[in-house]
Amino acid sequence: MNEGHSALLTIALLEEEIGRHNLTKVSSADIEKLREKCVFTTHTPVPAAFDQFPLDLATRILGADRVRTFLATECCPAGTLNMTYLALRCSRYINGVAMRHGELSQTMFPNYPIHSITNGVHAATWASAPFRELYDRHIPEWRLDNLYLRYAVGIGVDEIRQAHLQAKRELFQVVFGGKAHPRDDSGKAEIRKVFEAAAALRDVIPVVYVSDYDLRWAQLFTAGVDLWLNTPHRPFEASGTSGMKAALNGVPSFSVRDGWWVEGHFEGVTGWSIGYDEDPERSDLEIASLSEKLEHTILPLFHSQPSTFAQIMRSTIALNGSFFNTQRMLSQYLRDAYFPKSPDTGSETAAALAKLHDEHAHNG
Repeated sequence: MNEGHSALLTIALLEEEIGRHNLTKVSSADIEKLREKCVFTTHTPVPAAFDQFPLDLATRILGADRVRTFLATECCPAGTLNMTYLALRCSRYINGVAMRHGELSQTMFPNYPIHSITNGVHAATWASAPFRELYDRHIPEWRLDNLYLRYAVGIGVDEIRQAHLQAKRELFQVVFGGKAHPRDDSGKAEIRKVFEAAAALRDVIPVVYVSDYDLRWAQLFTAGVDLWLNTPHRPFEASGTSGMKAALNGVPSFSVRDGWWVEGHFEGVTGWSIGYDEDPERSDLEIASLSEKLEHTILPLFHSQPSTFAQIMRSTIALNGSFFNTQRMLSQYLRDAYFPKSPDTGSETAAALAKLHDEHAHNG
């Protein structure tokens, strides 16, 4: 189960096992047997995102027998059906989507053991055409085994720069993209500010605002920019994947140390950090850190030492592109979550990865 939205499937599994008419007799042994079938991944550190429903509403829609089962699973704190607690109570393995997120989730749910499996992105999808061609030439094994991207350290920096320039030509002016939730007034206000700034700069810098930011725009952005700037508000970036996509195209990140970037960040090697760990609430310090590092470290390096900057691009591929991908993520889920007791886990993993590769090869 990914997040609590699908947690009602646990009740369906229970009914399948003991019969709908026996829900009133559900025992702790029945719940334990159910737990052996279920794995739960929590995706957000924001409690407001957890689905919760009044018990009277749940009773009207699902019936009194099922609601009594919810009460037996202890997933109804404060008199509401909490879908996250239902998934937690009925799963034998629970994980967050990054190391830091797993740690934070453990503080949120102290009565449950929370593990961590960091997200990853599909390398062949997010590597742009120039970089796919570059990898095919130098590291032909990378499509079958993304870990071979580690060998990008052997690719010449001039070739890295040339591939990036080709990807960059696909992208144009300053482009803003994004959506605001209909009830996100502050988000809509930020969008209005972008339009106002674009109008003020019309004769100096061309600006395009993309109202419907989709997969194609994301592919252009993550491959065509020189630096991936990301400013989440700690600790609410559970994982984040955009910087992983950029890394597959040799684009270093400049980000707040939250989510996946806690694991992927090596200062001056795979990118740069924003802010200071000691004061996560001091946004003024983060702003000062961003401006200072951009002006005095990153831009001088980019403009005056292009070969050194290209070395950082190369190490971004080798260190982050080789790890933050779906192959590694799937391998961890298979080994640690789905088949933890299987003596033949290696074969299961290999078979699943081979199937994944064949499917994507067939689909181009």
